[in-house]
Amino acid sequence: MESNGIKLRMGLVEWAMLIALSMLWGGSYFFVEIALTEWSPLLIVGVRVVVATFVIWAIVLAAGWSVPRSVAAWKAFFVMGLLNNVLPFLLIVWGQKEVASGLAAILNAAAPIFTVIVAGIFLRDEQMTTAKLSGAVLGLIGVAILIGPSAIAGLDASLLAQIAILAAALSYAFAGVYVRRFLEFDVNPIVVAAGQLLMSSLIMTVLILAFDTPARLLTSSAITWGAVGGMAVFSTALAYILYFRLIATAGATNAVLVTLLIPITAILLGSIFLGERLHALHFAGMAVVGIGLLVIDGRVRLRRAILPGLGALLLLAFAYSIKSFTPPIFHEDSIAELRALDVNGDTQYVLVRGANKRLPVLLFIHGGPGMPAMYLAHDFQRELEAQFVVVHWDQRASGKSFKADADPGRLSTSLLLDDMDVVVDYLRDELGSDRLWIVGHSHGSYLGVLYARRNEAKVCAFVGIGQVSNNSPTGPVFSLQTKFLENRRAELGLDADTAIDATNLEDLLFRSGSELHGETSFVPLLLSGLMATEYSLSDSLNVAKGSSFSSRHMKFDMPRDLLASEWRFDVPVALIMGRHDMVTPTQLAREYFDRIEAPVKAWFEFQESAHFPHFEKPGQFTGAMSQLKASWGDCPGSVTSPPE
Repeated sequence: MESNGIKLRMGLVEWAMLIALSMLWGGSYFFVEIALTEWSPLLIVGVRVVVATFVIWAIVLAAGWSVPRSVAAWKAFFVMGLLNNVLPFLLIVWGQKEVASGLAAILNAAAPIFTVIVAGIFLRDEQMTTAKLSGAVLGLIGVAILIGPSAIAGLDASLLAQIAILAAALSYAFAGVYVRRFLEFDVNPIVVAAGQLLMSSLIMTVLILAFDTPARLLTSSAITWGAVGGMAVFSTALAYILYFRLIATAGATNAVLVTLLIPITAILLGSIFLGERLHALHFAGMAVVGIGLLVIDGRVRLRRAILPGLGALLLLAFAYSIKSFTPPIFHEDSIAELRALDVNGDTQYVLVRGANKRLPVLLFIHGGPGMPAMYLAHDFQRELEAQFVVVHWDQRASGKSFKADADPGRLSTSLLLDDMDVVVDYLRDELGSDRLWIVGHSHGSYLGVLYARRNEAKVCAFVGIGQVSNNSPTGPVFSLQTKFLENRRAELGLDADTAIDATNLEDLLFRSGSELHGETSFVPLLLSGLMATEYSLSDSLNVAKGSSFSSRHMKFDMPRDLLASEWRFDVPVALIMGRHDMVTPTQLAREYFDRIEAPVKAWFEFQESAHFPHFEKPGQFTGAMSQLKASWGDCPGSVTSPPE
């Protein structure tokens, strides 16, 4: 069916154009993430609009389209450039410094919701209807779900970034209403795009000259220029041409459906190439925003929209959970690999990631026993990858390395140390590094101490996180834990006759905030792990299996009291602790630290974290590791002064 030459139902060509447009605009969020590694938001937006201006004006002039000459038309171009390019581009790019590209695209999908509200207020011929009002309310609920609890937790950087992206969506809404001004000028839509881009270029040139350093453009990498060039040519100039062509053949109502597809494109690109992860709330919010748009559009009644929306959400979540790869790093000589190794006859997995292969190698030894850190790495180590080649190793019977037919009789501390030595030698040969930084968490800190003391020729330095000092099940750690929990019986809801023992100890430590400060369960760890592209659904299920198996069958055939005999080192030592850690009590870790004899040692205590300081405060953790590296060198030999 057609009306005035416009198809009310889209054919194959229109759907192909719609999908292509979603890829072009969705790709802009991906390009921004790459460009932000070198350029400021001002430079990114400035170069984007200037290059796009040259491209689209070349097309306008070649086609011979008429360009308006009136002052009124160019004033309108200026306002459109401000509302449709400068403000939203800057707000989105600035927001992407704190939020993932996929989330930025989802938040910006609220633009049609805002457009309905703004048009209903300012345009007489687009008054609010019941369907539009219902859809707008649904869309705003979806936006609230996207932002989540952070909206009431205080104005942190992430919340401000999300508000900035929503402000960009609102700017697009005003631009969509203001563009009606051009009806009186009878201007070709592509000329409108060219005019607003030219005015945007003038505005951005003034801003860059006043507030930035354009000389930086001369020393930028080809990757950054390629990202911004791609954004300008494909996500701006070509996208405008395709968008106006789609409006001409399928109508504005059909064209607006692109907003439903852009977040999907951005999420897939961010997940595959940038290692970004979204959480369940983001998928739920996207589904509700999508339902709201369909209701506004009139294609789906409210009652009929809910079930398909939930079905799509479940399908998307399932598809996301079966991935098993690590995304690339866009730097020259970078490394990003997920590998299976033969380690003493057992297949075990390592994840190797670094911005440059020549950086110092850091081997992260996870805790447990049997509790991997690889599936949490995306949430705490991205910044660290600019300082080190970070390696995660899923130990025997843990995570990706777990096997249902594992031999419980072989599992022992000494075997894990033998396995570690095989992994270390492999990394030394593969990455050309004679010695490695060993970073161990919890039970991994126990293994790290034993390894670093016995293999100093292969170790640059040892860093213990949540440092074990004595892992005897009935030693001083248990005594401190039971005393701590006894004083909180009422707070934890424990009856007077409920014993505190091995059966409920871990649960009580979680509920008391001793594992994760400010949390009462392992849910944050679970949600983070489910978003790891390195882990398939089967791998995720094996986390609990491996932890249970290792805890039940691990034989401790090496010294368990480090304070008694394992305190003299020939390499630098640092301990990173959370103030609220009662899993490996900070008090005992400090006693162990004071006993340590090493060429140099350093102590870090994070005030707002517990047993997972690297996961709870990733920026602070990266800062501590950067401080150690700056003070001790890439691979310290003899060092004389600790970090200040």
